Amino acid sequence: MSNDYTQQKFKTAAFQLQQQALKHHDVKLNRGQAHELIASAVDDYNSMAALKSDGFSLDVDCPEQFSLEGAERRIGSRINSLRLDEKLPDSFSHNAAGLIRETLTPNCTECGCDLPTIPINQENDRQYQPQTWVCNDCKSNSNAYGRCFYCGDEYLYRVSDLNENGECPEHAGESEPVDEFEAEDHESWLEYQLNHEFDY
Repeated sequence: MSNDYTQQKFKTAAFQLQQQALKHHDVKLNRGQAHELIASAVDDYNSMAALKSDGFSLDVDCPEQFSLEGAERRIGSRINSLRLDEKLPDSFSHNAAGLIRETLTPNCTECGCDLPTIPINQENDRQYQPQTWVCNDCKSNSNAYGRCFYCGDEYLYRVSDLNENGECPEHAGESEPVDEFEAEDHESWLEYQLNHEFDY
């Protein structure tokens, strides 16, 4: 993605962080502090300047980049180094990480909205196609997407990539029952899914 896109997403996330701190904690974060929290969340950068000088840019085709694994811990450390820990509760790190993650995700491939989106897992033979991202509304209003029984809520797949047992390619065949009790559990889950039509 372009640097303009990346910078716009960062500005939006900074504004959202400032609003959250003010509204919920009566703390006025300046723009520089908000940008420092974002830089630390993205990949433990010390500042937005360091992030820019490193040439960082959001890449819509790299869903792992948007997971921000470890962001909560890094944001907490940055809050301490900025001496904001006396003003902001510990829960702010968790909430800030979620807000940053949601704000940075790409726009929905289906409708184009800028609401938080979820990446669709791509099969290996599609690895060179652009990554698809869908918002909750498009996911809920479409029969084109589903979840793997074994992956759970973390991943979303095209229904065409799931087998008849609701398994992704990686977990294909795992639902074959080993014993009578496991067979009953799986049959119960399938019945539940059919009655709720993947209503997550």
